[in-house]
Amino acid sequence: MLLCIERTNVHGAANSFFSDLEGNNRLGDTRLLEEKDLVYFHDNEIYHHVSPASQIDQSAWMRRSMMLIHSPAETLVDGRLNDSNKLSSN
Repeated sequence: MLLCIERTNVHGAANSFFSDLEGNNRLGDTRLLEEKDLVYFHDNEIYHHVSPASQIDQSAWMRRSMMLIHSPAETLVDGRLNDSNKLSSN
């Protein structure tokens, strides 16, 4: 699950989901997560991409704080391969 906690002075950072690693088969519309928006998906079954982000106002701070809830997280901690991953990696 991804939760947008803060989004200030940000252009871009749009979320897209695909059924393939090459990004040919988009699932749904591209979405910007605004503050308090969240998205839940099975990371082992679909590929998630976030477009580049940039500042709207170059003289002001840009902040994009996201909370990631991932389970099981052991593969991120010790580098083990995730046996449930159906997509391989990109």
